[in-house]
Amino acid sequence: MTRLPDSGRWARIAPILEQALDLGPRERAALLDHACAGDPALRAEIEALLRADAEAGSFLDAPVDLSGLPAAPDAAAAGPGAGAGVAMAGRTIGPYRVVREIGRGGMGVVYEAEQQRPRRTVALKVILGGRHVDPIAVRMFQRESDSLARLKHPSIAAVYESGSTEDGEHYFAMELVQGRTLSRYLEEEGPPETREALRRRLALFRKIAAAVAYAHQRGVIHRDLKPSNIIVQPEPEPRTGTGPGSSGSLDTADAAPDVKILDFGLARIADPDAGPATAVTALGSIRGTLPYMSPEQVRGRRDEIDVRTDVYSLGVLLYRMLTGVLPYDVAGADLPAAARIICEQAPRPLRAAAGGRLRFDHDLAVIARKALEKDPGHRYQSVAAFDEDLGRYVVGQPILARPPSAAYQFRLLVLRHKVPFAAAGIILILLVGFAAFAAVQARRIADERDRANREATTARRVSDFMSGLFQMSHPNAAKGREIKVRDLLDEGTARIEKELADEPEVRARLMHTMGSAYLGLGFHAEAARLIQESYEARRRLLGEDNRETLDAMDDLALIRIHRRQFAESEALYQREYEIRRRVDGEDSPATLNPLEGLAWCYRVQGRFAEEQAIRLRVLEGRRRALGDDDRGTLMAMKALAGSYSIAGRPADAEPLLRQALAGLRRLLGEDHLSTLGVMLELANVCTKEKRYAEAEALFHDGLARMRAVLGEDHPLTLNATNDYAMLFEAQGRHAEAESILRDLLARRHRVAGDDNPETVSAMSNLARVDVALGRYAEAGALQRQALERSRRLLGEKDSDTLGILYDLGCTAALRGDRREALSWLAQAVDKGWAHGDRMATDAGLKSLRGDPRFEAIVAKARANEATPAGGR
Repeated sequence: MTRLPDSGRWARIAPILEQALDLGPRERAALLDHACAGDPALRAEIEALLRADAEAGSFLDAPVDLSGLPAAPDAAAAGPGAGAGVAMAGRTIGPYRVVREIGRGGMGVVYEAEQQRPRRTVALKVILGGRHVDPIAVRMFQRESDSLARLKHPSIAAVYESGSTEDGEHYFAMELVQGRTLSRYLEEEGPPETREALRRRLALFRKIAAAVAYAHQRGVIHRDLKPSNIIVQPEPEPRTGTGPGSSGSLDTADAAPDVKILDFGLARIADPDAGPATAVTALGSIRGTLPYMSPEQVRGRRDEIDVRTDVYSLGVLLYRMLTGVLPYDVAGADLPAAARIICEQAPRPLRAAAGGRLRFDHDLAVIARKALEKDPGHRYQSVAAFDEDLGRYVVGQPILARPPSAAYQFRLLVLRHKVPFAAAGIILILLVGFAAFAAVQARRIADERDRANREATTARRVSDFMSGLFQMSHPNAAKGREIKVRDLLDEGTARIEKELADEPEVRARLMHTMGSAYLGLGFHAEAARLIQESYEARRRLLGEDNRETLDAMDDLALIRIHRRQFAESEALYQREYEIRRRVDGEDSPATLNPLEGLAWCYRVQGRFAEEQAIRLRVLEGRRRALGDDDRGTLMAMKALAGSYSIAGRPADAEPLLRQALAGLRRLLGEDHLSTLGVMLELANVCTKEKRYAEAEALFHDGLARMRAVLGEDHPLTLNATNDYAMLFEAQGRHAEAESILRDLLARRHRVAGDDNPETVSAMSNLARVDVALGRYAEAGALQRQALERSRRLLGEKDSDTLGILYDLGCTAALRGDRREALSWLAQAVDKGWAHGDRMATDAGLKSLRGDPRFEAIVAKARANEATPAGGR
């Protein structure tokens, strides 16, 4: 293993090494000739580190290339220190057993390792040095783990767990990625030389951009994007287009190989303590790779480091992917000279850099130049905007980075529709109406331009607003307070209402975004107000048929369900369905979505027959439009099965769930949330059918996977945990159920707060287990708290409120307080409780049977069953 130099020596080595790692052999030699002139020892040290990187791959500075990986070499033959990987085989680090070493560099080592629960093979990344490791290296290592842990994207390597051993070894386990580094891929494939090769190269770049845009949405800025941090996975099977005008070309992102982005060691997580945004640390070592660093990084302007920094790095990356070279020649330049080149020199024109290989369109050169602007304010303001312009270029639409002249846009229109325009041109030459036709076309093009520009402006304003909002988490703004998601939402809502009165489209979009976030957290009153205002504004500004208006209408209908306003919800879903059917067609997925919402509305009301009729209709529609193996069809099966299960027909639900589970495993894999949702629904069905061992196995596997993907406190994880506790309650294993529910209630309090329907439900469930354990006083206290909150949140006549009243009556009866029991039961029935048969047979009410007052209450409950508003 190559030894690390001391900190003073490393300050000289690091800037040169970082530049050399991303250069080819000829450029690398020129750099070392210039940078190490007169110091052969310095050059020898750097060359040793470069050889170590070439032989083993640095896990902290570049991903490990696993394509064609040979067996671990014999220790004696490999030279000093080479046997470390062999000696480590079989050793345990944390919960992982090392299989073999697959990569080693100056700062870290990576092993292929096995995890027992869940059973899988992982890449185990361990920082070298144990308890004596440089604290800066530990901080970068932990930051990479933290960054990756919040990112769940198919093009970003997933992290599973991080920790440290008693011996002070820091590690984290992540997805084991197969493929080539992008550096190696570009060296082997070379620059594109045909139009089809160019489309494939752009499709590959757009997959990288999509992953970076996702990271930005989650508050993570990479800050060290370069080819050696990106894995290109094995090529997919080639597919050709068959639709009109496709000409068999590969023109979509699906035609390109998949990618994985690694190495988030320099990532910034919207937190100044995550590390300096400057280019140089206290030791003077480069943090980032110089040729890919933005001018603001090179200058060390910490306050300017934001998502546009990654836009610049992606611009350099695009330039190299298209031309095979970098936009600036910094080989051989010392650090100050290289910084001046990056900050002051204009990049070589794309066409000149590519030589005679392929003539690039002017639009593509404009896109690349805009991404490489020195001033962040002149660049694309987000990776999404950068990617959108590339998408427009690929399909021949006007790009937003170019001044939108009518002639330019008309030329692109002609290029997109060559055959129709050729025929029309012959006719129009003979017609006097040519001028009128051209005017109409120009007007349409101008309208499209205005719409595109307006949409881009709205998107940019929304992005700027959200970026500013998250500055609340900055320590200077927080002033020692713990900033919660609810705090950010409240602050954002206040700012929208105060600052955006003159920007109605931006205001409407942000209100919908904030309302959806409130809805996801269970704050239904706030969500209802914001989404109602967004819907009304969009209907006024964009029209009722606009898809943004319909999206707001859909969320508004869902909120009405949560607030038990069922008639309003049904009316909204019916209206949305009518519009979408007229605009998109009968079996369009968009048209079927409001039907699924309407079915859910019926389920909450206990109208299972009506729900199932709609679910069957949706399932058949998705089969006709998408086929049996599409995710939408499989999820429609799951929804229908859920209706059967809740209506007391688990035998009808089970075959649908097993079919859906098999299809989703095949289509999406074991760990996809859709797969896990079906697995846990099947566990609930097995519980109802009293196949407890099978149910427990399904819960155990599904919950472990869901926790790994979403974390312990995600609402979906908490819902599944509640169902797991109900499995133990059904078996009479009340102590185990109590332990799970008590922890669940604490998490609900922490995540959603006290005034939330899910917290109220958790209190009710725990109270029922306390009753089963004979803890009547504790149960009654919990039930009274739940009742007070349910009345305030859901209303006096909500079915959940009535259920708590009934539970209070049962608890009082078991405690021997007849008068109190009859009082609670009478309140429940007076407000609509309609389960007379249950009351007559419930073991908890055995002591009341024969009492005329109780029998009168039972009779009234049975009478309620005949009324439409009866509690369910």
